[in-house]
Amino acid sequence: ERVAGATRWATAAAVAGEVGPSGGEVVLASGTDFADALAAGGLDGGHGPSPVLLTPSDALPAATERALVALEADRVTVVGGKAAVSAGVAATAGDHARRVQRLAGPTRFDTSVAVLAEARSRAGGDLAVVVADGSGYADALAAGALAAALDGQVALSAPNRVPGVLDRWLRAHQGAAAERLLGGRAALSPRVRIELAAIADGAPRPWHTRTSPGGFTGVAGPLPGPTRRAMTGVTWEPGCPVGRDELALLEMDHVTFDGATTSGAHNSAGPTARGVMIAHRDVAAQLLAVFARLHDAGFPVERMRLLTDYGGDDDAAMADNNTSAFNCRTVTGGSSWSRHAYGTAVDINPVQNPYVNDGEVRPPAGDAYVDRADRRPGMIARPGPATAAFDARGWTWGGDWNSLKDWMHFQR
Repeated sequence: ERVAGATRWATAAAVAGEVGPSGGEVVLASGTDFADALAAGGLDGGHGPSPVLLTPSDALPAATERALVALEADRVTVVGGKAAVSAGVAATAGDHARRVQRLAGPTRFDTSVAVLAEARSRAGGDLAVVVADGSGYADALAAGALAAALDGQVALSAPNRVPGVLDRWLRAHQGAAAERLLGGRAALSPRVRIELAAIADGAPRPWHTRTSPGGFTGVAGPLPGPTRRAMTGVTWEPGCPVGRDELALLEMDHVTFDGATTSGAHNSAGPTARGVMIAHRDVAAQLLAVFARLHDAGFPVERMRLLTDYGGDDDAAMADNNTSAFNCRTVTGGSSWSRHAYGTAVDINPVQNPYVNDGEVRPPAGDAYVDRADRRPGMIARPGPATAAFDARGWTWGGDWNSLKDWMHFQR
């Protein structure tokens, strides 16, 4: 069976006639732009999804007005601002209903959240949210049916970032989780998926995200409260050269040496794990880019844990072959602040890339890797993926130093 009319207005009216008023409500939205009508799709008037009628901004079409009369709507809900549906059009529609309300915001994303808030209020609590690309109609159009099946509502997102208004609303209503994401990577980027996952986990909104063709995902954001508390008096204290607000928590994938895996994508070069480190926020995006390159090159990193796991003991962390960045400490054998105390230095695979000075090797297990001609996995060399990635971003490598060798160490 085909339901159609001679114009888009008439087609919408014909569909509305098949649906009938839901709880006496009819939704009126712009028919010259898709976003508001799609955001309103599935809005439950009390007895199922309310029919949606379309209009241009400046005059109510005859087909739409006839449908309003025939539907005998108790309420007309206008979705979109006055630039989309003018006050005059809303008033004309109101002549055929007992009341008119408008759900709108300054952008399509604000309007979408206004509809979400209304839907949640009507549901009396949490509802499923289907997130779809708000820059193109195809995925969002398909999302309407899925949202209805889940007794939920469509939310519109920018393709490359969760809009701030949606981020804030979802955080304020944690139960209204993003149940589904609709669309491929071209429609909703991995960054959107990462940001929605942060919302679901109650994590801060990321400052930076990074993905790669090889399956790397990484995110950097402000230090969560538990992390700030755990590091105080251990790896950071008042008097350190940087404050905690200047630091970022990085979570990222890395290729491992062995078959043990944790969460994270698999790369053809080997199993992957999910690691964490703290660094200065100004270099966080650079470090994500570096470790994405190492991941895709198959360069293994044994482990990547916070220094608080070692009580701030640098020797213990090196002995465990831990890759890390921030630790408020002085330089080895000196009294001045290390670049690690600023969060602008990183040590990678200390066992395979030891510190060597006047016969001293740290960690002791690194003695087996002092011969740099004997290249093995996890060793940093020039040329190599690690030196190339850091060189491209202006970092200095301790393996280039003459007075001593600190092969694990890069600093900015």
